[in-house]
Amino acid sequence: MRFSQRIGATEVRSLIQVETIDMPLRNKLWSLIYLHLSPESESGLGVRSSRYQKLYHDAWLNLLERPIDEMPRYVSRVVDVMREYFYGADWFRPYDMLEFCLTRQNGFGADAIKMANRTLEEHLSGYRFVSEKLVPVTDDSHVQAIEDALSVANAPARIHLRKSLALLGERQSPDVENAMKEAISAVEATCSALVGKPGSTLGEALKKMEESEVLLHPALKGSWLKMYGYTSGADGIRHALQGESSATVDDALYFLIACSAFVSLLTAKAASAGIPLAAT
Repeated sequence: MRFSQRIGATEVRSLIQVETIDMPLRNKLWSLIYLHLSPESESGLGVRSSRYQKLYHDAWLNLLERPIDEMPRYVSRVVDVMREYFYGADWFRPYDMLEFCLTRQNGFGADAIKMANRTLEEHLSGYRFVSEKLVPVTDDSHVQAIEDALSVANAPARIHLRKSLALLGERQSPDVENAMKEAISAVEATCSALVGKPGSTLGEALKKMEESEVLLHPALKGSWLKMYGYTSGADGIRHALQGESSATVDDALYFLIACSAFVSLLTAKAASAGIPLAAT
């Protein structure tokens, strides 16, 4: 087994879908395309009679790259060929077809793009539609930041990071607020161990950081104090039940990535100062 497999870090890449696409997401995206094409209502129609005649011709020539004289006459058969392409081995094929169908002048329109973005967010895809283009919002370096933190963090911080991942991984109902709380708690656990006071709050630990010979720039320290304030204040994530929370899966993913990177930085600084955080 690889080192990353032994420590369980490879699960991150199956959770955050960068250059990969699992079957539940693939199925949801195909269903979106299929329902908009409505081939069942046009099953007996020829392509020339379909309201998506131009889209079918365009897809056949420029997406599937098939010769025009091989194009089936009926809508149902064209959709069958599109489905075969969509479910092909390459991870990027569904994204190619999704962008093609949703953003063409004769495509599905803005409402379909909103639906697609909701699906991509719910399934932690690394891609979103921005200005009618499918672009990466999470890249390999972001995934690597989480994996790196899981491999070097002390035991309490690692537990919090794994809880954050698990809460985000609930596809049907991701617990966004608690995922963010667990991510910031990983930073809190790292800082409190670093200053030798397990159980102290992040604010308390950050203010005592210099006493442990681990120096942080005041601006960096200030930014994390504000992040902690956001998650623990009266209107923050930790008290979201007092009111309607506007936090999204994307917000939680950002928190997880940022907190993971900071945990790795603190762990490296602690090692340089001779403080064995990983053994805590």
